Amino acid sequence: MTSLIGVHGIGGGPPQFLFDAGMRVAKWVNATPPSNLPFGFVGIWRWVESPDSYNDKMGSNPEVEAQAWVDKQAIHFQDVPKSIWIEGPNESNCEDGVQAAWVNRFWLKFMQVMESRGYKTCIGSFGTGRPSLPVTDPQGIAIWTALLPMLRYAKANG
Repeated sequence: MTSLIGVHGIGGGPPQFLFDAGMRVAKWVNATPPSNLPFGFVGIWRWVESPDSYNDKMGSNPEVEAQAWVDKQAIHFQDVPKSIWIEGPNESNCEDGVQAAWVNRFWLKFMQVMESRGYKTCIGSFGTGRPSLPVTDPQGIAIWTALLPMLRYAKANG
């Protein structure tokens, strides 16, 4: 499937002709990206399983859940080159300030654990239209305020 950022390669990844044509961003889903990607290429990896979000974990300790996610996924990303960005749980909820505070703590711990293993991460992975923007939803201000620490950490740590 194509997107504005590049190709999502489910299974074997994008075909070689796209690399040859100059594509510089791609995402591998349930497949290991090649280790010989061109200089300047941005590769993203994720492993899809069910459930593929943390919605059913909200209410528990977010730091424990982040560590558990990494531990569970480690067998899948152990052969992924360190130059590839690792994406975490996908399209999870973030509908109010309370959920956003939990989400913030989850992603902070996720980044820290993955960095300790030598990886950079893609964070958030929210579904389309989430979280609400302050211009469309008054709760958006509380949500994005609660998410600021994870965004600041991500910016400060590359």
